Amino acid sequence: MTPTAQPPESALSTWAFSGVLRSSQQALLDAVHVRPPEPLHLVAPPGAGKTLMGLLLAMRRGSRAVVLAPTTTIAHQWMTQALALAPHPGAVSDDPARIADLTVLTYQRISVPDRSDAFEPMARDLWVTELVDGGQTRPEATALVAALAVENPAAYRSGIARRATRLRRSIVRHSTEELAACLHPNARRLLDDLVDAGVTTVVLDECHHLTDHWALVIAYLRARIAQAGSEPLLVGLTATVPSPQDATGYENYTGLLGEVDYDAPTPAVVREGALAPYRDLAWFTAPTMEEATFLAGRDGLLAALIRNTLGRDEGVVFLLDVLLGDRGAGRQLTRDEIDARISNAYVDDFPMAAAAAAVLRGVAPTNDLLPLLPDESRLIGDDALRLLARFLVQHVLPDPARAEDWARARRTLADFGYALTDRGLRRARDPIESTLATSAAKDRAAADILAQELASAEADRVRAVVVCDFAEHGNRAGRTARRGGALRCFDALVADPRLQQATAILVTARHVRVASRDLSFLLPRLQRVLGTVPQLGVVEGATTELVVTGVTRARVIAGVSTLIGEGVVRVLVGTRGLLGEGWDCPAVNTLIDLTTASTSAAAQQLRGRTMRLDPGWPEKVAHNWSVVTLLPAARTTGALADVKRLGRKLDALWGVRAENAPDVVRGPSHTLTGAQRGLLTQVREGRAPGDVIARLQKLTPIRSRAETRDRWRLGEPIENIERRMTVVAGVDRALPPAPFRARFSRSLGAASAGGAVLASLTTAASAALLALGTQPGAGFWIGGAAALTTALTVPAGISWWRMRRRVPDDMALWTQTAHAVRDALVADGALSRPHTVRASIVEREVRIVLEGAGSGEQAVFRRSLIGLFERVRTPRFLLEVDRGVVGDPLSRLAMRATRGRGDLLAVPKDLGRRRGTAVAFAQAWNDRVGPAVLHEMNSRDDAALLAVARRQSRTGSPRPFQRDVWS
Repeated sequence: MTPTAQPPESALSTWAFSGVLRSSQQALLDAVHVRPPEPLHLVAPPGAGKTLMGLLLAMRRGSRAVVLAPTTTIAHQWMTQALALAPHPGAVSDDPARIADLTVLTYQRISVPDRSDAFEPMARDLWVTELVDGGQTRPEATALVAALAVENPAAYRSGIARRATRLRRSIVRHSTEELAACLHPNARRLLDDLVDAGVTTVVLDECHHLTDHWALVIAYLRARIAQAGSEPLLVGLTATVPSPQDATGYENYTGLLGEVDYDAPTPAVVREGALAPYRDLAWFTAPTMEEATFLAGRDGLLAALIRNTLGRDEGVVFLLDVLLGDRGAGRQLTRDEIDARISNAYVDDFPMAAAAAAVLRGVAPTNDLLPLLPDESRLIGDDALRLLARFLVQHVLPDPARAEDWARARRTLADFGYALTDRGLRRARDPIESTLATSAAKDRAAADILAQELASAEADRVRAVVVCDFAEHGNRAGRTARRGGALRCFDALVADPRLQQATAILVTARHVRVASRDLSFLLPRLQRVLGTVPQLGVVEGATTELVVTGVTRARVIAGVSTLIGEGVVRVLVGTRGLLGEGWDCPAVNTLIDLTTASTSAAAQQLRGRTMRLDPGWPEKVAHNWSVVTLLPAARTTGALADVKRLGRKLDALWGVRAENAPDVVRGPSHTLTGAQRGLLTQVREGRAPGDVIARLQKLTPIRSRAETRDRWRLGEPIENIERRMTVVAGVDRALPPAPFRARFSRSLGAASAGGAVLASLTTAASAALLALGTQPGAGFWIGGAAALTTALTVPAGISWWRMRRRVPDDMALWTQTAHAVRDALVADGALSRPHTVRASIVEREVRIVLEGAGSGEQAVFRRSLIGLFERVRTPRFLLEVDRGVVGDPLSRLAMRATRGRGDLLAVPKDLGRRRGTAVAFAQAWNDRVGPAVLHEMNSRDDAALLAVARRQSRTGSPRPFQRDVWS
């Protein structure tokens, strides 16, 4: 009997789901509304049930739908789930020749370009337009491009390719006709068939790929549905969104899907038991000796170039000119003039002035100007090299006698991936970065991690995957041996005697390798899961290549996954392309990430491989390791590439805090302890101790997987709420207030105490004289002195008592500071009302939240509180604390007794946009914290004060930061 066909507009209306949704899934469905043509953009971690959510939302719309997936494996998962909901099998299809109520296809099916040069006409028009903008007429420009195609085909193809890439990455601005022209006729025909069949809902799985050509196809399909008179509904599903660092790709992506409508936090899915608990860890290692020698030499060459070029008299004069400007012949500047000029240099070009200060400190450590300069980072970075390039262009290039100096500098900089021209410096690939990224020490670190995991209490449960970028990649710089990648890493693991009992296998797009010692054990088992006999190939060292014919790589990966689940294989080494999204192996519980993927999106995708629930281990806990190569004695910022990459990976990831209270937090603090983060700050500033790697490793808390599981507090009630709070770490109620130590309060207290002692002594002396019957006049004068001293002391003592009561310790200081910020924002209108400031101290941390405020109000409050204690750059206003008007003479005397200036804080932008708001903030500070003076930076004297503020702004006092907490 043939099922009754449903009209396209209600094709999914008879589909039904009879199961029970998890709370996180129900929360997602409750939070979003289907309102075509507005798209739905949903983010949820791997394992959260995005497939079911996408189908239920398509069913809510009711009309015919198409699901697009990046791989056939993922498409098969959609088919399986859809068949469980459909009223009959014929309602679902993965055959493009049979469009059903729900059709599942891969992106590749519909995205074949018309030809390799599909964008050539548009690219040629763009090239002509650029030439016209440059001053040529259109006929001249057209003729020039045409002639280039004939006379210099290589240059023509290169120019077309560059412009075609730009066009492809800006698809959201093309018309339907332009988009159609770039598609293969078969792809256009299939898309038109979907529209003609009544498809109006398009479900886009792993939609973070929609930044380039696939986005072009979806844009065309959306336009065609609209042209047919229907309202298209795009439903984007992903575990991660693309990085905004790729501005054009991100624009294409958001142009299709808009901003995120719902983001299901990973912790919610873990706490309800749908994903395994996990812990992110970092392993720090130094480069190999051979690499370190190479890197030190390279590092030294660059430092020597700067020292030899800018360390001479001419170079030092140039640095002083950058910081002080034209000083005139023989004229000495006053201290205030120097401060003002330094300040103006920072205002005019902050990075250049900071680089000049740092370089001057390195090449002329005894220069008289150094005490007046901020203490800048000691590492050589892009800004220092830009400064060097400016000197070379201005002073070396124009001098024919120094042609060799110019050539030498160009060669040295080229070795570091910089191109020096008469227009300045252009950045390319830094060999130091690439050497550290592909360091052989990472292979050794992977072996160390595996050895540690296999020596733990859960050793029998360990199933690990080691992920590299490619089978082979990187250069041989600093190494006489082979290039980095999965092949080299696998050889290192096989050669490690600690891992001989851990059966390992390598799978890449072109290679399958095993340890030669495991051949007799693995071959029959591989034959069983692959259905074919692997042939022995080349033997390299302790490994043997296996030749597997007639089987796809997806089948090989599936077979190896089966062996991992059985415990036959304990370690899989592969590449991100094969073992990224779409690969599921629930038994894997340990990830060792050796990739250079630097976005949280890529990191989340990889970590999703270990977080699936394992039926064979209900108490599964995943360990996700990142390996970081450090060069402690580095003098260039290129050596920080791995540290920066780690930060970018962790920024958007959730996890249980690495130390103290088991809060679920977002960012590095769930992987690194406070002490580790402090050491890495020293590394970034070029101040790290020589044993920093050993210290970082030692500071990693030792915790079993069972303990990690307990810290997740599974099964406890959840609010599913994200809170953003301002946190100040390292505070102590036993200490006077920080970041400034209330010098005025101490002087006032001393003055009050001294006055009280003096009053007591004079009163006692007067009483003694009266008792001895001496002349009444003497007692009168002494008594008068006592009364006068008391009159001066009591108001000052009251002032001191009030101040100490108001700000007795760090906790009170930060609380009152938060109140002052809030009061100023209320006066400005940025806050609708004076919301409650709630502060608590937990484990030497002050945690501050603004209760009852909306997300926008909370953001401006946090931004202002954090910004108040950031490094001083170019603020409009400075707040000088421990200074100001006080009411009684002794307090004024105490104010004068505190030498120098008070602490100078930059009034953050949200409090300094209008003068009235800044004044209100200064008054709130006076009322809440203590005396303060507001300075507006609009005169030479104020510029000098700004220089003083910058010198103060690198203290070691605690500074607030934002922390996201989920509960």
